[in-house]
Formats: sequence, structure tokens, C-alpha cells
Amino acid sequence: MVLLAFPALAQKPGARPVPKYDVLFVVDISLSMSREKEAVAQTVFNLIRTSLADKMATGDRLGVWTFNERVYTTRFPPETWTPERGEIIADRIARYLRSLRYERQSQPGKAIAEILKTARTSKSLTVFLLSNGDAPVVGTPFDRSLNVLYREYRTDLQRVGKPFVTRFTIDNGQFVTWDVSADLGQSKEAENTSPSKSIAVLPTNSPRRRARLLPSFLNR
Repeated sequence: MVLLAFPALAQKPGARPVPKYDVLFVVDISLSMSREKEAVAQTVFNLIRTSLADKMATGDRLGVWTFNERVYTTRFPPETWTPERGEIIADRIARYLRSLRYERQSQPGKAIAEILKTARTSKSLTVFLLSNGDAPVVGTPFDRSLNVLYREYRTDLQRVGKPFVTRFTIDNGQFVTWDVSADLGQSKEAENTSPSKSIAVLPTNSPRRRARLLPSFLNR
């Protein structure tokens, strides 16, 4: 996928430059996510070691943000990817996520606003938003579809203590595609899903396109 870069935004004197990212994990650390804390860390570790390991190129920048009522963009320094350091990076990020205190309310809209700011400095940006769907997403073209989906599946996910993993791709500072993966932890009939493990994936590239169940990128 080839994406175009925005020119860097003008900075006020003394302002901190906005980091450039190729892949960004944005994790909800509100109080309502405390039960999913270990699952969040393990999910991110697995994504880096499996789905992303053969897709990231040497030199790609990988970041981790967290949010509740505020967005924390500078607590974890960006990592520069090399295949040789993949497991080290994954382990470092997982340990960082396990060390955090989960508290306060969730405000995903603030995180989305910050994502759009950094998207203007990145040639291409893939974002993984980890949340439980309790607080509605605000600020994407897909808000309605996403929030309907979250309401439908969040009780099942909370029962097994797993997060939603919502993946966005962004082009020219605009959201282009999204999909959602969720490990439901039980057998569920759905087209092309694994018979031994229920993985719900509901992808779309249009806010009006109907979502359906497909194999999850969590298993790739």
C-alpha cells in the first residue's frame, strides 16, 4: 500500500516536533479496561510477533499511545523496527502495557483527534485501537458502524476479558479503511471462521458497507 505524505505542520517556537509513525498502537487504559489489561498486553505482543513481523520494513517507526480522559503520546519512546529486534520490541511494549495503571473514564474521541494530527506527518499510517467498546468512537467517518458493532459484541468480549482490536488505515490525513477483530473465545458459526476458535472480524472500506464475519488478522 502506497500512501502520500502531508507536509510537516508549522511548529510554534519551542514546540515539540510531532513524531512520525508507520504503525501506532492506541490503547484504552480507562478503569473499565482493567479486566482486559493482561489480554491487551498479550494481544499487542502477538500482533507484533505474527501479523506485523513480515509486513514491517527495516526502519519503520512503531509507537504506543494510551488514553483515558487524556491522551498520552510521549510516555513510550517510538521504536525503530528491525526484524532482528522484533521480539525485543514486542516484549518491551508488552511489559510497558502491563506496568500501567488503568483508571478514569474513556474518551476515544480525544485519541482520534491526536491520531489525525500525527497522520499528517507520516507517509503511511496503520493504527490499532484496543478498547472494550464501552465509550463511543467519535471523529472517524465510520463512527456509526463501529459503535453499532461494539454494542453488539462487547458483552461477549467482556465475558472473556478480551479487547476489540480496531485497525485503521489512513491516507493523506484521512481515514480510508477499518476492520475489527475480536477473540470471542467460543465456537460461533460464521463464514470462513476457525471451527475451534471464534474470531470475529468485521471489515469495511465504507461507512455504509455492511460488515460480516471473516478470518481475523489476529490469527495471521
